[in-house]
Amino acid sequence: MRRRLTLVLAAMVMMIGLSFPEVGQPATTPAKKLLIAVGSEPFSLDATSDSFGANGIVLGNINEFLINKETNGGLTPGLATSWKVSPDGKTIEVTLRKGVKFHSGDP
Repeated sequence: MRRRLTLVLAAMVMMIGLSFPEVGQPATTPAKKLLIAVGSEPFSLDATSDSFGANGIVLGNINEFLINKETNGGLTPGLATSWKVSPDGKTIEVTLRKGVKFHSGDP
């Protein structure tokens, strides 16, 4: 009885595995559409108005920030390769990464 049950389970696993032949296989044609699911629609694509929640998810896929903030609060380079804060704390001098273009294609 135990052997029969094992064979039935093995056959079921093989049938399930064979029903998904595309798993683990390279794509034969490039994807034409990318869908990103978020909990709600962003209400604005203006990065200056809000960058939290759904807006932050979408903006993070559209824009690149000068300086990225890590989950631990640390700062890492984004578009800026380095930055220097003036002694009075009122000015930040930023060095941009080479080869970056605006959305219009201008350097």
